[in-house]
Amino acid sequence: MLFHNRGDGTFEDVTAAAGLTRVGHFQTPVFFDYDNDGKLDLFLTNTGRWTTDVFDSTTHAFEGKPDLGTL
Repeated sequence: MLFHNRGDGTFEDVTAAAGLTRVGHFQTPVFFDYDNDGKLDLFLTNTGRWTTDVFDSTTHAFEGKPDLGTL
C-alpha cells in the first residue's frame, strides 16, 4: 500500500492511482530521483520466495514456508 501525506495530519491511499495494485512477493522499496525530473521515483525489488502463494486475507500477508530450502 502507498499513502500520500496530505500535510494536514491525514494520509490518502494512492496505491491504485500509482499503479501498485499487483499483490506479490516484494520488499525493499527505495525512493530516489531516477530520471532527474525533480520528483521521487519508487524502485521496488522482488524478494526471494520465502513465502507461499497462499494469501491470508485475515493477516493481509502471504503464508510463510515451513522449510526455506523448498521452492
